[in-house]
Amino acid sequence: MTAPSTARPLLALQSWGAATALGHSTAQTLSSLLGGLSAFRRLHLPELCAEPLICAPCRHALGAGQERGAQRLQPLLQSALAEALAGLPLPARPSARGSHLLCLLILPRWADSAMAQQLVRATEQTLAAHPLWHHLGRRRGNVTLHDSNGAAHALRSAYAALESDAPPDHMVIAAADSWLEPSVFESAARAGWVLSQGAAKGPQGFVAGEAAACLVLRPCASIQHLPPGGFALHRPGLHDAPAGRWPSAVEGNGQSLNTAAEQALLQAGLKAEHLSHLASDTDGSGWRVMDELRLQQRALASVIQTPHVLRIADQLGQPGLASQPLMWALLAEKEARHLDRVNAALTWSLGLDQSTSAVVMERSPRRAARWAPGAQSHG
Repeated sequence: MTAPSTARPLLALQSWGAATALGHSTAQTLSSLLGGLSAFRRLHLPELCAEPLICAPCRHALGAGQERGAQRLQPLLQSALAEALAGLPLPARPSARGSHLLCLLILPRWADSAMAQQLVRATEQTLAAHPLWHHLGRRRGNVTLHDSNGAAHALRSAYAALESDAPPDHMVIAAADSWLEPSVFESAARAGWVLSQGAAKGPQGFVAGEAAACLVLRPCASIQHLPPGGFALHRPGLHDAPAGRWPSAVEGNGQSLNTAAEQALLQAGLKAEHLSHLASDTDGSGWRVMDELRLQQRALASVIQTPHVLRIADQLGQPGLASQPLMWALLAEKEARHLDRVNAALTWSLGLDQSTSAVVMERSPRRAARWAPGAQSHG
């Protein structure tokens, strides 16, 4: 079990949802991952690359009739949000002081203002259709336009709200992104970032993917106050370095990731040896692999027993800024379905702009009454 965390108010993970190329829910996606189902597609686009380009098995790949913009992200986002809301228990009565909801919607930079407004409206409509909405006083939603580490910045904003004079009773963090948006994919392919089959330089680059993930959080007095089997997301470690990595695709900045990881562990009051799991957005990009190796040699050097490692991009393709929320949802789903015992997980994300973040996700020290395979999930 993990060491006790510092007794500061935390954000507890109450429910979650996800939609990916492998499933319209967290459970479907996890089942596909555990079953080894990826079935990456090959796209023959000679105008972009002489070799076939590799992408995740998304419903719509490139070509005629391609869904674009909000039409591409909205179904993913609403599916993830609907699953998260379905897992929420309804309060017995409205709060006497009046409850509040804070919604943080994370969108990529290629989403212009009109598209962002459309997705904000779709999110509000999905929230308004849930019975919980009628128990809550509405607070202004926030749109964070970061195409790397938006989830960590949103989590930091959520903690700032938690420490305000009127903290929200519920906080929603939702993210959606797609590397298969036609203009985004074309730009990445021309830059040589996307993995191609049989390239002369060897396997280098990421598999283009897309995903959305949503989490509902609530304030919690401390890790000891979590319900058995419950999780808290600790304050993030963030290291923003504006110097770009590219075009040097094999040179990263291992110190940036180490700094973020050390900050995240410090925020959680844990040491590297307390970690049972690691989760990253590492893909086939050489600089990501090198950064991860440096992390294992430095910040994680004291780990005696190798933690379980979740690399979602290996089977889902690169989901962009949805990476970290997706990691949190999948780890929580593993524990909820009694497929794995997740004590404390260090999750991290590396941005193309060298913006690096790390977050510790920690399970309650209170033991569940029963831990056996086949249990129901949060929903």
